[in-house]
Amino acid sequence: CIAAAVASNRSTASSRTDRRARHMARRPEFHALRVSAIERLTDDSVALTFAVPPELAEDYAFLPGQHVTIVCTQAGDEERRTYSLCSPPGTLRIGVKRIARGVFSAYAAERLAIGDRIDVMTPTGRFTTTNDASSPRHRA
Repeated sequence: CIAAAVASNRSTASSRTDRRARHMARRPEFHALRVSAIERLTDDSVALTFAVPPELAEDYAFLPGQHVTIVCTQAGDEERRTYSLCSPPGTLRIGVKRIARGVFSAYAAERLAIGDRIDVMTPTGRFTTTNDASSPRHRA
């Protein structure tokens, strides 16, 4: 049967699908990550980059479109906040815009320092895509 022969072939597409399934299957958990960079983007926004220890690198590997949830008790708030990842794979970075009465956003913009630790959940989210360099397409 031709279909069976094709299905048993470990093509690049099926490898990407397997990698995507592994990302989606893992159970999210929080780890205290060190803030490694703070970049002021505008008067009311910053980009935060987190240092991921080598032993957690696989847990924090992500796909385009995924996000992280953070909890920052140092800000005086135990609420969870979700932020989209805004960096290429291998760098864990989020953008935070200060909002009115935003406890964490004000803390991030005014008092957060490099070296501080924030509880960051491993990446989650299913709004992802797989890009195949061998099959270029126009994407807007």
